[in-house]
Amino acid sequence: MKTFIQIASYSGQSCDDSYSSTNYLQENGRFEIEHPDEVIAKYVLDQYHRALDYSRDCKNIEKATEKDIMAVLKAKKGQVLMVGTDPEIWEGSKYYDCADWFGYDDKGPYFKGSYAGGQFTDHKYINIMHIEDSSVRYLAAETFRSPGKYVPAVSRFYDLPAKTQEEAKLLLDKIELHKFDEAPWLESVKELYIQDVDKLTSTIFWAENVTAIRLTEELTNLAKNRQVNIEIPFAMYASDHCRHLQNKINELLRSKAS
Repeated sequence: MKTFIQIASYSGQSCDDSYSSTNYLQENGRFEIEHPDEVIAKYVLDQYHRALDYSRDCKNIEKATEKDIMAVLKAKKGQVLMVGTDPEIWEGSKYYDCADWFGYDDKGPYFKGSYAGGQFTDHKYINIMHIEDSSVRYLAAETFRSPGKYVPAVSRFYDLPAKTQEEAKLLLDKIELHKFDEAPWLESVKELYIQDVDKLTSTIFWAENVTAIRLTEELTNLAKNRQVNIEIPFAMYASDHCRHLQNKINELLRSKAS
């Protein structure tokens, strides 16, 4: 059994621009974690000091101490205000221009940030994952951030997942990020996902992306056999991508029949 620590983030101002992202903590340069409590404590304190550094020039700072942070970590419950800047009293409640909290809820440890008087928010959940050794897979993906209203992210993969961290790095390097003339504002990033392959292969996400991989190979081979140059179609959503690929395959097959 291997242990991993996932940081799942959700940030933005509204449903129009909110986006999600995923990364993983490391211990001695590896994603496999042997001492999760120590790794989480180090990460939490690092985030605490980053918040302090970010707000060092602000007035009216309220801040916790490392002892306060460690007390919440040890109890694994409650919440503490790590840093709050420029507090104001509104009808008996205290509000901050910028604030960062750390605490625990029924999902586990989390960070919560509120900035510019609450106009921008940021949430991070720390998820501890346990996966059987033989089921661990590293998935190299292209993730499109905030592509549409109520859609914080769309992830795609173009190769089957790797069994090792080193193989996954090669697959990440291989990915060429897409740009869209009709949506120049849309950006994508390379992300690594650590997955339980038994759970992954039972999802629609897996089925649609694997189908797109198969159809891309089929279309590429078909064009090569026909000795024709074609542009391999692409679409951000895997279901649309599959439809475009199948249409192109059908078009080539019809051209031979005629």
